[in-house]
Amino acid sequence: MGLKYKNINSLVILTITMLLSLSGCANRLVNHGFHFNAKWESPNIEILGFRYGKSIYNTALSSEDPYGVNKIPQQHTIIGKMLRGDDLYVKWKVKSTGVIYEDTVNLKKLMPLHITNHDLQFIVKGSQLHVYLISPYKISPNACPSKEIRRQLYRTYKPDNIIFSNYCGFSVKKIYPVKNKTKGDVK
Repeated sequence: MGLKYKNINSLVILTITMLLSLSGCANRLVNHGFHFNAKWESPNIEILGFRYGKSIYNTALSSEDPYGVNKIPQQHTIIGKMLRGDDLYVKWKVKSTGVIYEDTVNLKKLMPLHITNHDLQFIVKGSQLHVYLISPYKISPNACPSKEIRRQLYRTYKPDNIIFSNYCGFSVKKIYPVKNKTKGDVK
């Protein structure tokens, strides 16, 4: 009878351990978004590949197709519960020159620990990748200029202007490239 009691205790401990480890995995899932729109925001750029985090899911991962059968999407949005990405990889071509670039950004040190309901967006301008973290929290008072001024800012195709024109009412932080903040920069 003592032997059966030990087996039941072992089974209970094993079950509790498994449940705790599963809940730990579930806690790493964070409701947030990842997106880009090279079609409208980077008109001279073709995205050749991208990966947000270590995801193996096609929604956050894309790679070059050497046969050209499956074109890489030039605009993409993912919103929902997913693993918080530790890095962002993007490969692109400047259409006017044919020059190909790639960049991997270590997001661990650049993003805050808690990104629930935030959006991560990238824009490519020439040889430079720009990455922004958009907060779900509105700025008070609203910092948005008129729609016409926002359209004019957008048409400059400068990444900071595009982000500001799209998200002027929200707290936005440019997390890459990291540089000293100067007047006119997005937060």
